Amino acid sequence: MSVNPKYLKGLNESQKDKKIKNIKETRKLLKEGKKKEAFELASKRPVKKDGSRTSSFTERFKKKFPDTKPLTKKFAEKTGIPLVAQKEIFRRGKGAFASAGSRSTVSSPEQWAYARTLAFYFKGIDNKLDFDKDLVKKYNIKFKK
Repeated sequence: MSVNPKYLKGLNESQKDKKIKNIKETRKLLKEGKKKEAFELASKRPVKKDGSRTSSFTERFKKKFPDTKPLTKKFAEKTGIPLVAQKEIFRRGKGAFASAGSRSTVSSPEQWAYARTLAFYFKGIDNKLDFDKDLVKKYNIKFKK
């Protein structure tokens, strides 16, 4: 079982070792069906405090829609992504945080899921969507630019 090097970027050797161990333990718990324990363990991963930054998708979204947040009807109206689809993307994002390893600057499943929801929108309008494609068909999503 390997860990993607991008999840270890910016960490020192000690932090890398701890994060790799944590990711492997989290994956093991997920395979055993112990979701709650896996999320608790994933949230305890070492996080790089210096050099933290906002997701580029978050920055773009705040510029375009300064008064709008994901998981709201207002977000649905402005983006074309129904609330039920937003919730499913968010849920999948939280799961991805637990199983994929996340990045050293992401400290919570909610942070990961929030950025994933915004990435879904921008990649959708740019025709570069490479995840959750099934939801576009399932909810007949028509992205608004």
